[in-house]
Amino acid sequence: MAICFNYSSKISLWGDEAFSLQLAEKSWNQIFNNFSDIHLPTYFFLLKILISVFGESNEILLRLFHSIFFSVGFFIGYKTIFLLSRSPQKALLVLLFSIFLPSFAFYATNLRMYAVLFFFSMWYIFRVAVIIAKNESPTKQEWALYLIASSCLILTDYPGIAVFFVGSILIIFKFSQLKNSNFIFLALSPVAILLIYSIHVTHALSSILSWPTNSGPNILISKFSIFELAKWGYNAFRPVFDLFSPAQKNMLLALVFPGFFALALSLALFYTLSKVRRNYQGILVVFMAIFAFYWVISIPSGHSITRAFLPSLFLMPAFLLLASSWLPHPLAKVNKVLFALAIITNIPHASNPTFRLYNIIPYKAIASDSLLIAKKENLNNIFLSGNSLNNLSIKRYIENSNNLQLDISMIPPNFKSDLLNKGDFLFISHMGENNRFLDYKTFINDYGKKVLNIKNYVLLDNLPYNKLWKRQIKEIGFQEYAVSIYVVRGKID
Repeated sequence: MAICFNYSSKISLWGDEAFSLQLAEKSWNQIFNNFSDIHLPTYFFLLKILISVFGESNEILLRLFHSIFFSVGFFIGYKTIFLLSRSPQKALLVLLFSIFLPSFAFYATNLRMYAVLFFFSMWYIFRVAVIIAKNESPTKQEWALYLIASSCLILTDYPGIAVFFVGSILIIFKFSQLKNSNFIFLALSPVAILLIYSIHVTHALSSILSWPTNSGPNILISKFSIFELAKWGYNAFRPVFDLFSPAQKNMLLALVFPGFFALALSLALFYTLSKVRRNYQGILVVFMAIFAFYWVISIPSGHSITRAFLPSLFLMPAFLLLASSWLPHPLAKVNKVLFALAIITNIPHASNPTFRLYNIIPYKAIASDSLLIAKKENLNNIFLSGNSLNNLSIKRYIENSNNLQLDISMIPPNFKSDLLNKGDFLFISHMGENNRFLDYKTFINDYGKKVLNIKNYVLLDNLPYNKLWKRQIKEIGFQEYAVSIYVVRGKID
């Protein structure tokens, strides 16, 4: 919680968070019928309640409330590892690894559904472990807790459904081995609760099926290089890389260390599964391995999204540590060394908000400066480049403290000229995202405007990342700074 408080006090809202707050402020019916974001509405209902209690501007309290979900998820994870290993020392070491993981500090304080999803995922996994660990039928209380945990997980968001099916399949497999099919229906029955959101599920499936098949970050064959290969490897195996926050480390450590860790995980997995026996301990080993590595199903897409597989981020280090008990001594020693090095190298970055670029950009300060500049320059209009969702956070901050009654608009990259008929304006230019960028030079070259650069934020060359990560960011940024403010004057000819 101390790490989360420190982290929360250093960051501003970013685009997805601003969108969450914007949606949560709408009516219950509008939230339920919103289809602009492919997520179930449950989290936004919860956020609406939190806003009514804490207020939408009290970001730190909102973030800390989210971190409570994550902290309880950690405790449940500790109980799961203790149940599987019967070793409080190993369970504590896994907990220590997770506490100092920079990616967890980011997700724990995010005003999105990730903390709630992590909590219910870890609770569900623990309930499945309790059922699998016994050589007898579960009690009524154990089934009741399983049904509650799985129902909450399924309703939280779509990645929870994947976790549910992994766990339910494991339960079904166990009872099929025991030649007891009475509980198969109970294991799968919670999925029926999705009927509440049947319209949302149908819309999400339709959207997913309509995605272009080449939309993933694949290697550009025409530009094949070590850089392109590294980009593909990072995106395809991102959950492993996010165990180290490689962007903040030097090139050698960023590329070699995750490689060694991935190799150690692979060797531990293959050796363990080849030696596993069909007994109580063997079932638990398979259980741990499946939940630690279920994210590999996304590798062919070229984009393994870490936030969809947060339980794996907790369980991969646990598997590496627990596997040391049944690996040959040299491999076991290497695993323990890698585990210790990962903790040591992560500690300096645990509460430093540089895990994601948009945590470095001071969106709240930009909004405040923009209002002061608009007042000083006697401007009535503020335009923000619509190429980045993160500009939504600037827009929100400006609107919440706009005492000048300014007209604030988002300009898409393919804007129409009639947007510029309002005269002089302030233009906030955000670096490019997803190959979309609105260059301020368009106002000069196409409309004869006079443009004056007033202020810049976060020089991309000075980012606290290694060369590879800075190169990737600069490649899509299209401008020298993350955000720049311009005064635009003159009439359209």
